[in-house]
Amino acid sequence: MEISEVDRQEIEDFLQQQWRSVNERMFGRYDAGMWDVGRHALGAYDDGRIVGAALFKIEAGLGKVGQVITAADCRRHGIGQALMARVEEICRREGCHKLSLKTYWNSEAQRFYQKQGYVVEAILRRDLHGIDMCQMCKFL
Repeated sequence: MEISEVDRQEIEDFLQQQWRSVNERMFGRYDAGMWDVGRHALGAYDDGRIVGAALFKIEAGLGKVGQVITAADCRRHGIGQALMARVEEICRREGCHKLSLKTYWNSEAQRFYQKQGYVVEAILRRDLHGIDMCQMCKFL
């Protein structure tokens, strides 16, 4: 046997054929679009100045928050909370059943998300660059 790096197009037909039966068995259906990824970006502005941003994607009924950040001089003014509320609104509208994110373990960010109703699903020891992270979620 030989294993080689390939261009995805070379294996696309194989993937479609093989995953069809797995999806039908696991989910009771197969629809190529059920795995489409929608990428979203939100910006929070105050007098034309960007003061916060959120990046997230929606895939298979799951919202995945990638980044949420507020300008350092604007923290604790509700911007992050407003961004997360908008993320949740969009995810609900798109039919998501759950939102998921990863953040620093035992941090101010973790406590922020907990106040928004997120719970820790797992502690990820020495995860990103050797730093402990936690996986959090909220069911919508």
